[in-house]
Amino acid sequence: MRIRHQNYKTTAALIFQSSKVVLTGVPNPEMARKMAWRVAKSIKASYKSAKIKEIYEIGVRQLRVTNIVGSYRHPNRLAIELIYGHLKQQRLFQNHIFQIFYEPSIFPALRFKLKNKEEKETSYLIYISGRIIMTGLRNKKHLDDLFDNFLLPLVKQFPRL
Repeated sequence: MRIRHQNYKTTAALIFQSSKVVLTGVPNPEMARKMAWRVAKSIKASYKSAKIKEIYEIGVRQLRVTNIVGSYRHPNRLAIELIYGHLKQQRLFQNHIFQIFYEPSIFPALRFKLKNKEEKETSYLIYISGRIIMTGLRNKKHLDDLFDNFLLPLVKQFPRL
């Protein structure tokens, strides 16, 4: 099911037989509850239009954010070969960087994963163009903290000249 919201953007709702619903494309965590209620309201309306007599209690329970995706466009192109070397060297001294991949003939981005204190993984893609994508984050505070204290200082060190 697709739900339209501001500026013609849409949120997709994946509805499973187990009665669970997964929302994708929600612009911010605060809007997730609103979108969940809109899905519930739409399901109730479809029950009524189908004239189903067994109407179960439909509502929003146990709403949680499981993945936040962040993206950033750095103003300069990046020397990802140097970032790759730097991260591999850091990996020897710090155990929070546990996977690093850069094979330009297979995929054009530097990929790496970090583990945080709760043993959750966050994945990063860094492209030569300066585009950075972060996934696997659970809350906005964690996203801001990693971006300001780790990612931005890292990419500022290695501009492509």
